[in-house]
Amino acid sequence: MRTLQPEIVAASEEALTKGRADLDFFRLDRAAMVSLGAGWSDVGSWARLWNLGDADGAGNVVEGKAVVLDAQDNYIRSEKPLVAVLGISSIVVVATDDTVLVLPKERAQEVKTIVAQLNKSGHGETINHSRVYRPWGALSKS
Repeated sequence: MRTLQPEIVAASEEALTKGRADLDFFRLDRAAMVSLGAGWSDVGSWARLWNLGDADGAGNVVEGKAVVLDAQDNYIRSEKPLVAVLGISSIVVVATDDTVLVLPKERAQEVKTIVAQLNKSGHGETINHSRVYRPWGALSKS
C-alpha cells in the first residue's frame, strides 16, 4: 500500500495521529474517503450465483460433490450428499444434508413461494437448520 498509494497511507497515519481516544470509540478529526473498485455484486438469487461461478465447458457451475453428464447451464451446489444429474438444462440444484431444492433457473426468484408452502405445511427445515453455530463451535442435529 505504501508503494502503490503513499498519499492514502500518509492521510490515514495523519488522521490516526490527530485522532482522539474517547471512552468507547476513536474519534477522527479529519477523515478521507477512498474509492474501492472491488467488483461488488449483490447476490440475490441462485441464478445470480450461476452467473458469478466458474462454469465448465457446458456452462455448468458445480460447487461440492457432483457428477454431471450431458447437462448444460446448470447451477449445482451440494453441501453434503453426492448430486448426480443427467440430461438437464438451466436448472438449479441445491442440496444440504437435510433438504434438496430443484427449480428452473429462470424461476430462481420464486424460492420464497416454495418456502412459504413449506412453512404452511409445517416443515421445520426452513427455520431449524441441521447445523447450529455457537461461539464455541458448531453442532450437528443429525
